[in-house]
Amino acid sequence: GDSNGIFRTDENGEIRITAESPILDVEIFNMQGHSVYRNFFDETTARISTDKFTSGVYMIKACGTARKIIIK
Repeated sequence: GDSNGIFRTDENGEIRITAESPILDVEIFNMQGHSVYRNFFDETTARISTDKFTSGVYMIKACGTARKIIIK
């Protein structure tokens, strides 16, 4: 199976990450390369509220994968 996480943002202002194995470390960077969020999850699903983020493009790293996400 695919061990990479699936990243989604929803209308409730949440980033959801799902994976087959525990996600462990999640880190979000702004486009200047500064870490703006980091947390550890010992679960296969992580939910991160985007309330504290300003609108823009971010890079999220989790499950050995990096993806761009847009927060509105």
